[in-house]
Amino acid sequence: SLARDFVEEQFVKRGMVADLNVHWDHAKDGSPKPHAHVMLSMREVGPDGFGKKNRDWNSAEHLKGWREAWAAHVNERMAELGLEG
Repeated sequence: SLARDFVEEQFVKRGMVADLNVHWDHAKDGSPKPHAHVMLSMREVGPDGFGKKNRDWNSAEHLKGWREAWAAHVNERMAELGLEG
C-alpha cells in the first residue's frame, strides 16, 4: 500500500497511466530486499482516452519533486507505524 498510495497521488491523479510491480526479493545473505518498479506512460489519459505525450513529465524538476515526495511519504508512514528511519 505504501507504493500504491504514492503512485496514485503523484502520478495517476496527474493523468498518467502507471504500472506498479512490487518484488519481495532477498539479498544474497538472505535479508529481505523488497522494492518496486513503476512504469509510466508519457500520454495523458482523459475522458476521451489517450491524449498527446506530455514531455513535461520528464523534467528534472519533476524528478526532484517526486524524490522529495517519496521521502516524505515513507517517513510519514514509518512515523505512523512507530518505526525509526
